[in-house]
Amino acid sequence: MTFLRDLGSDQLQGHLFSPAVPAADFARMHSEGQRLAVSRP
Repeated sequence: MTFLRDLGSDQLQGHLFSPAVPAADFARMHSEGQRLAVSRP
């Protein structure tokens, strides 16, 4: 993640950060602008 942050990226994906969610839940989260909180080192 440090590599991606150093490049200015603020997006990531994968089960390490969040397990899969049902499509309806994802649509709701996206429409609400919900974001995953990832701690910084």
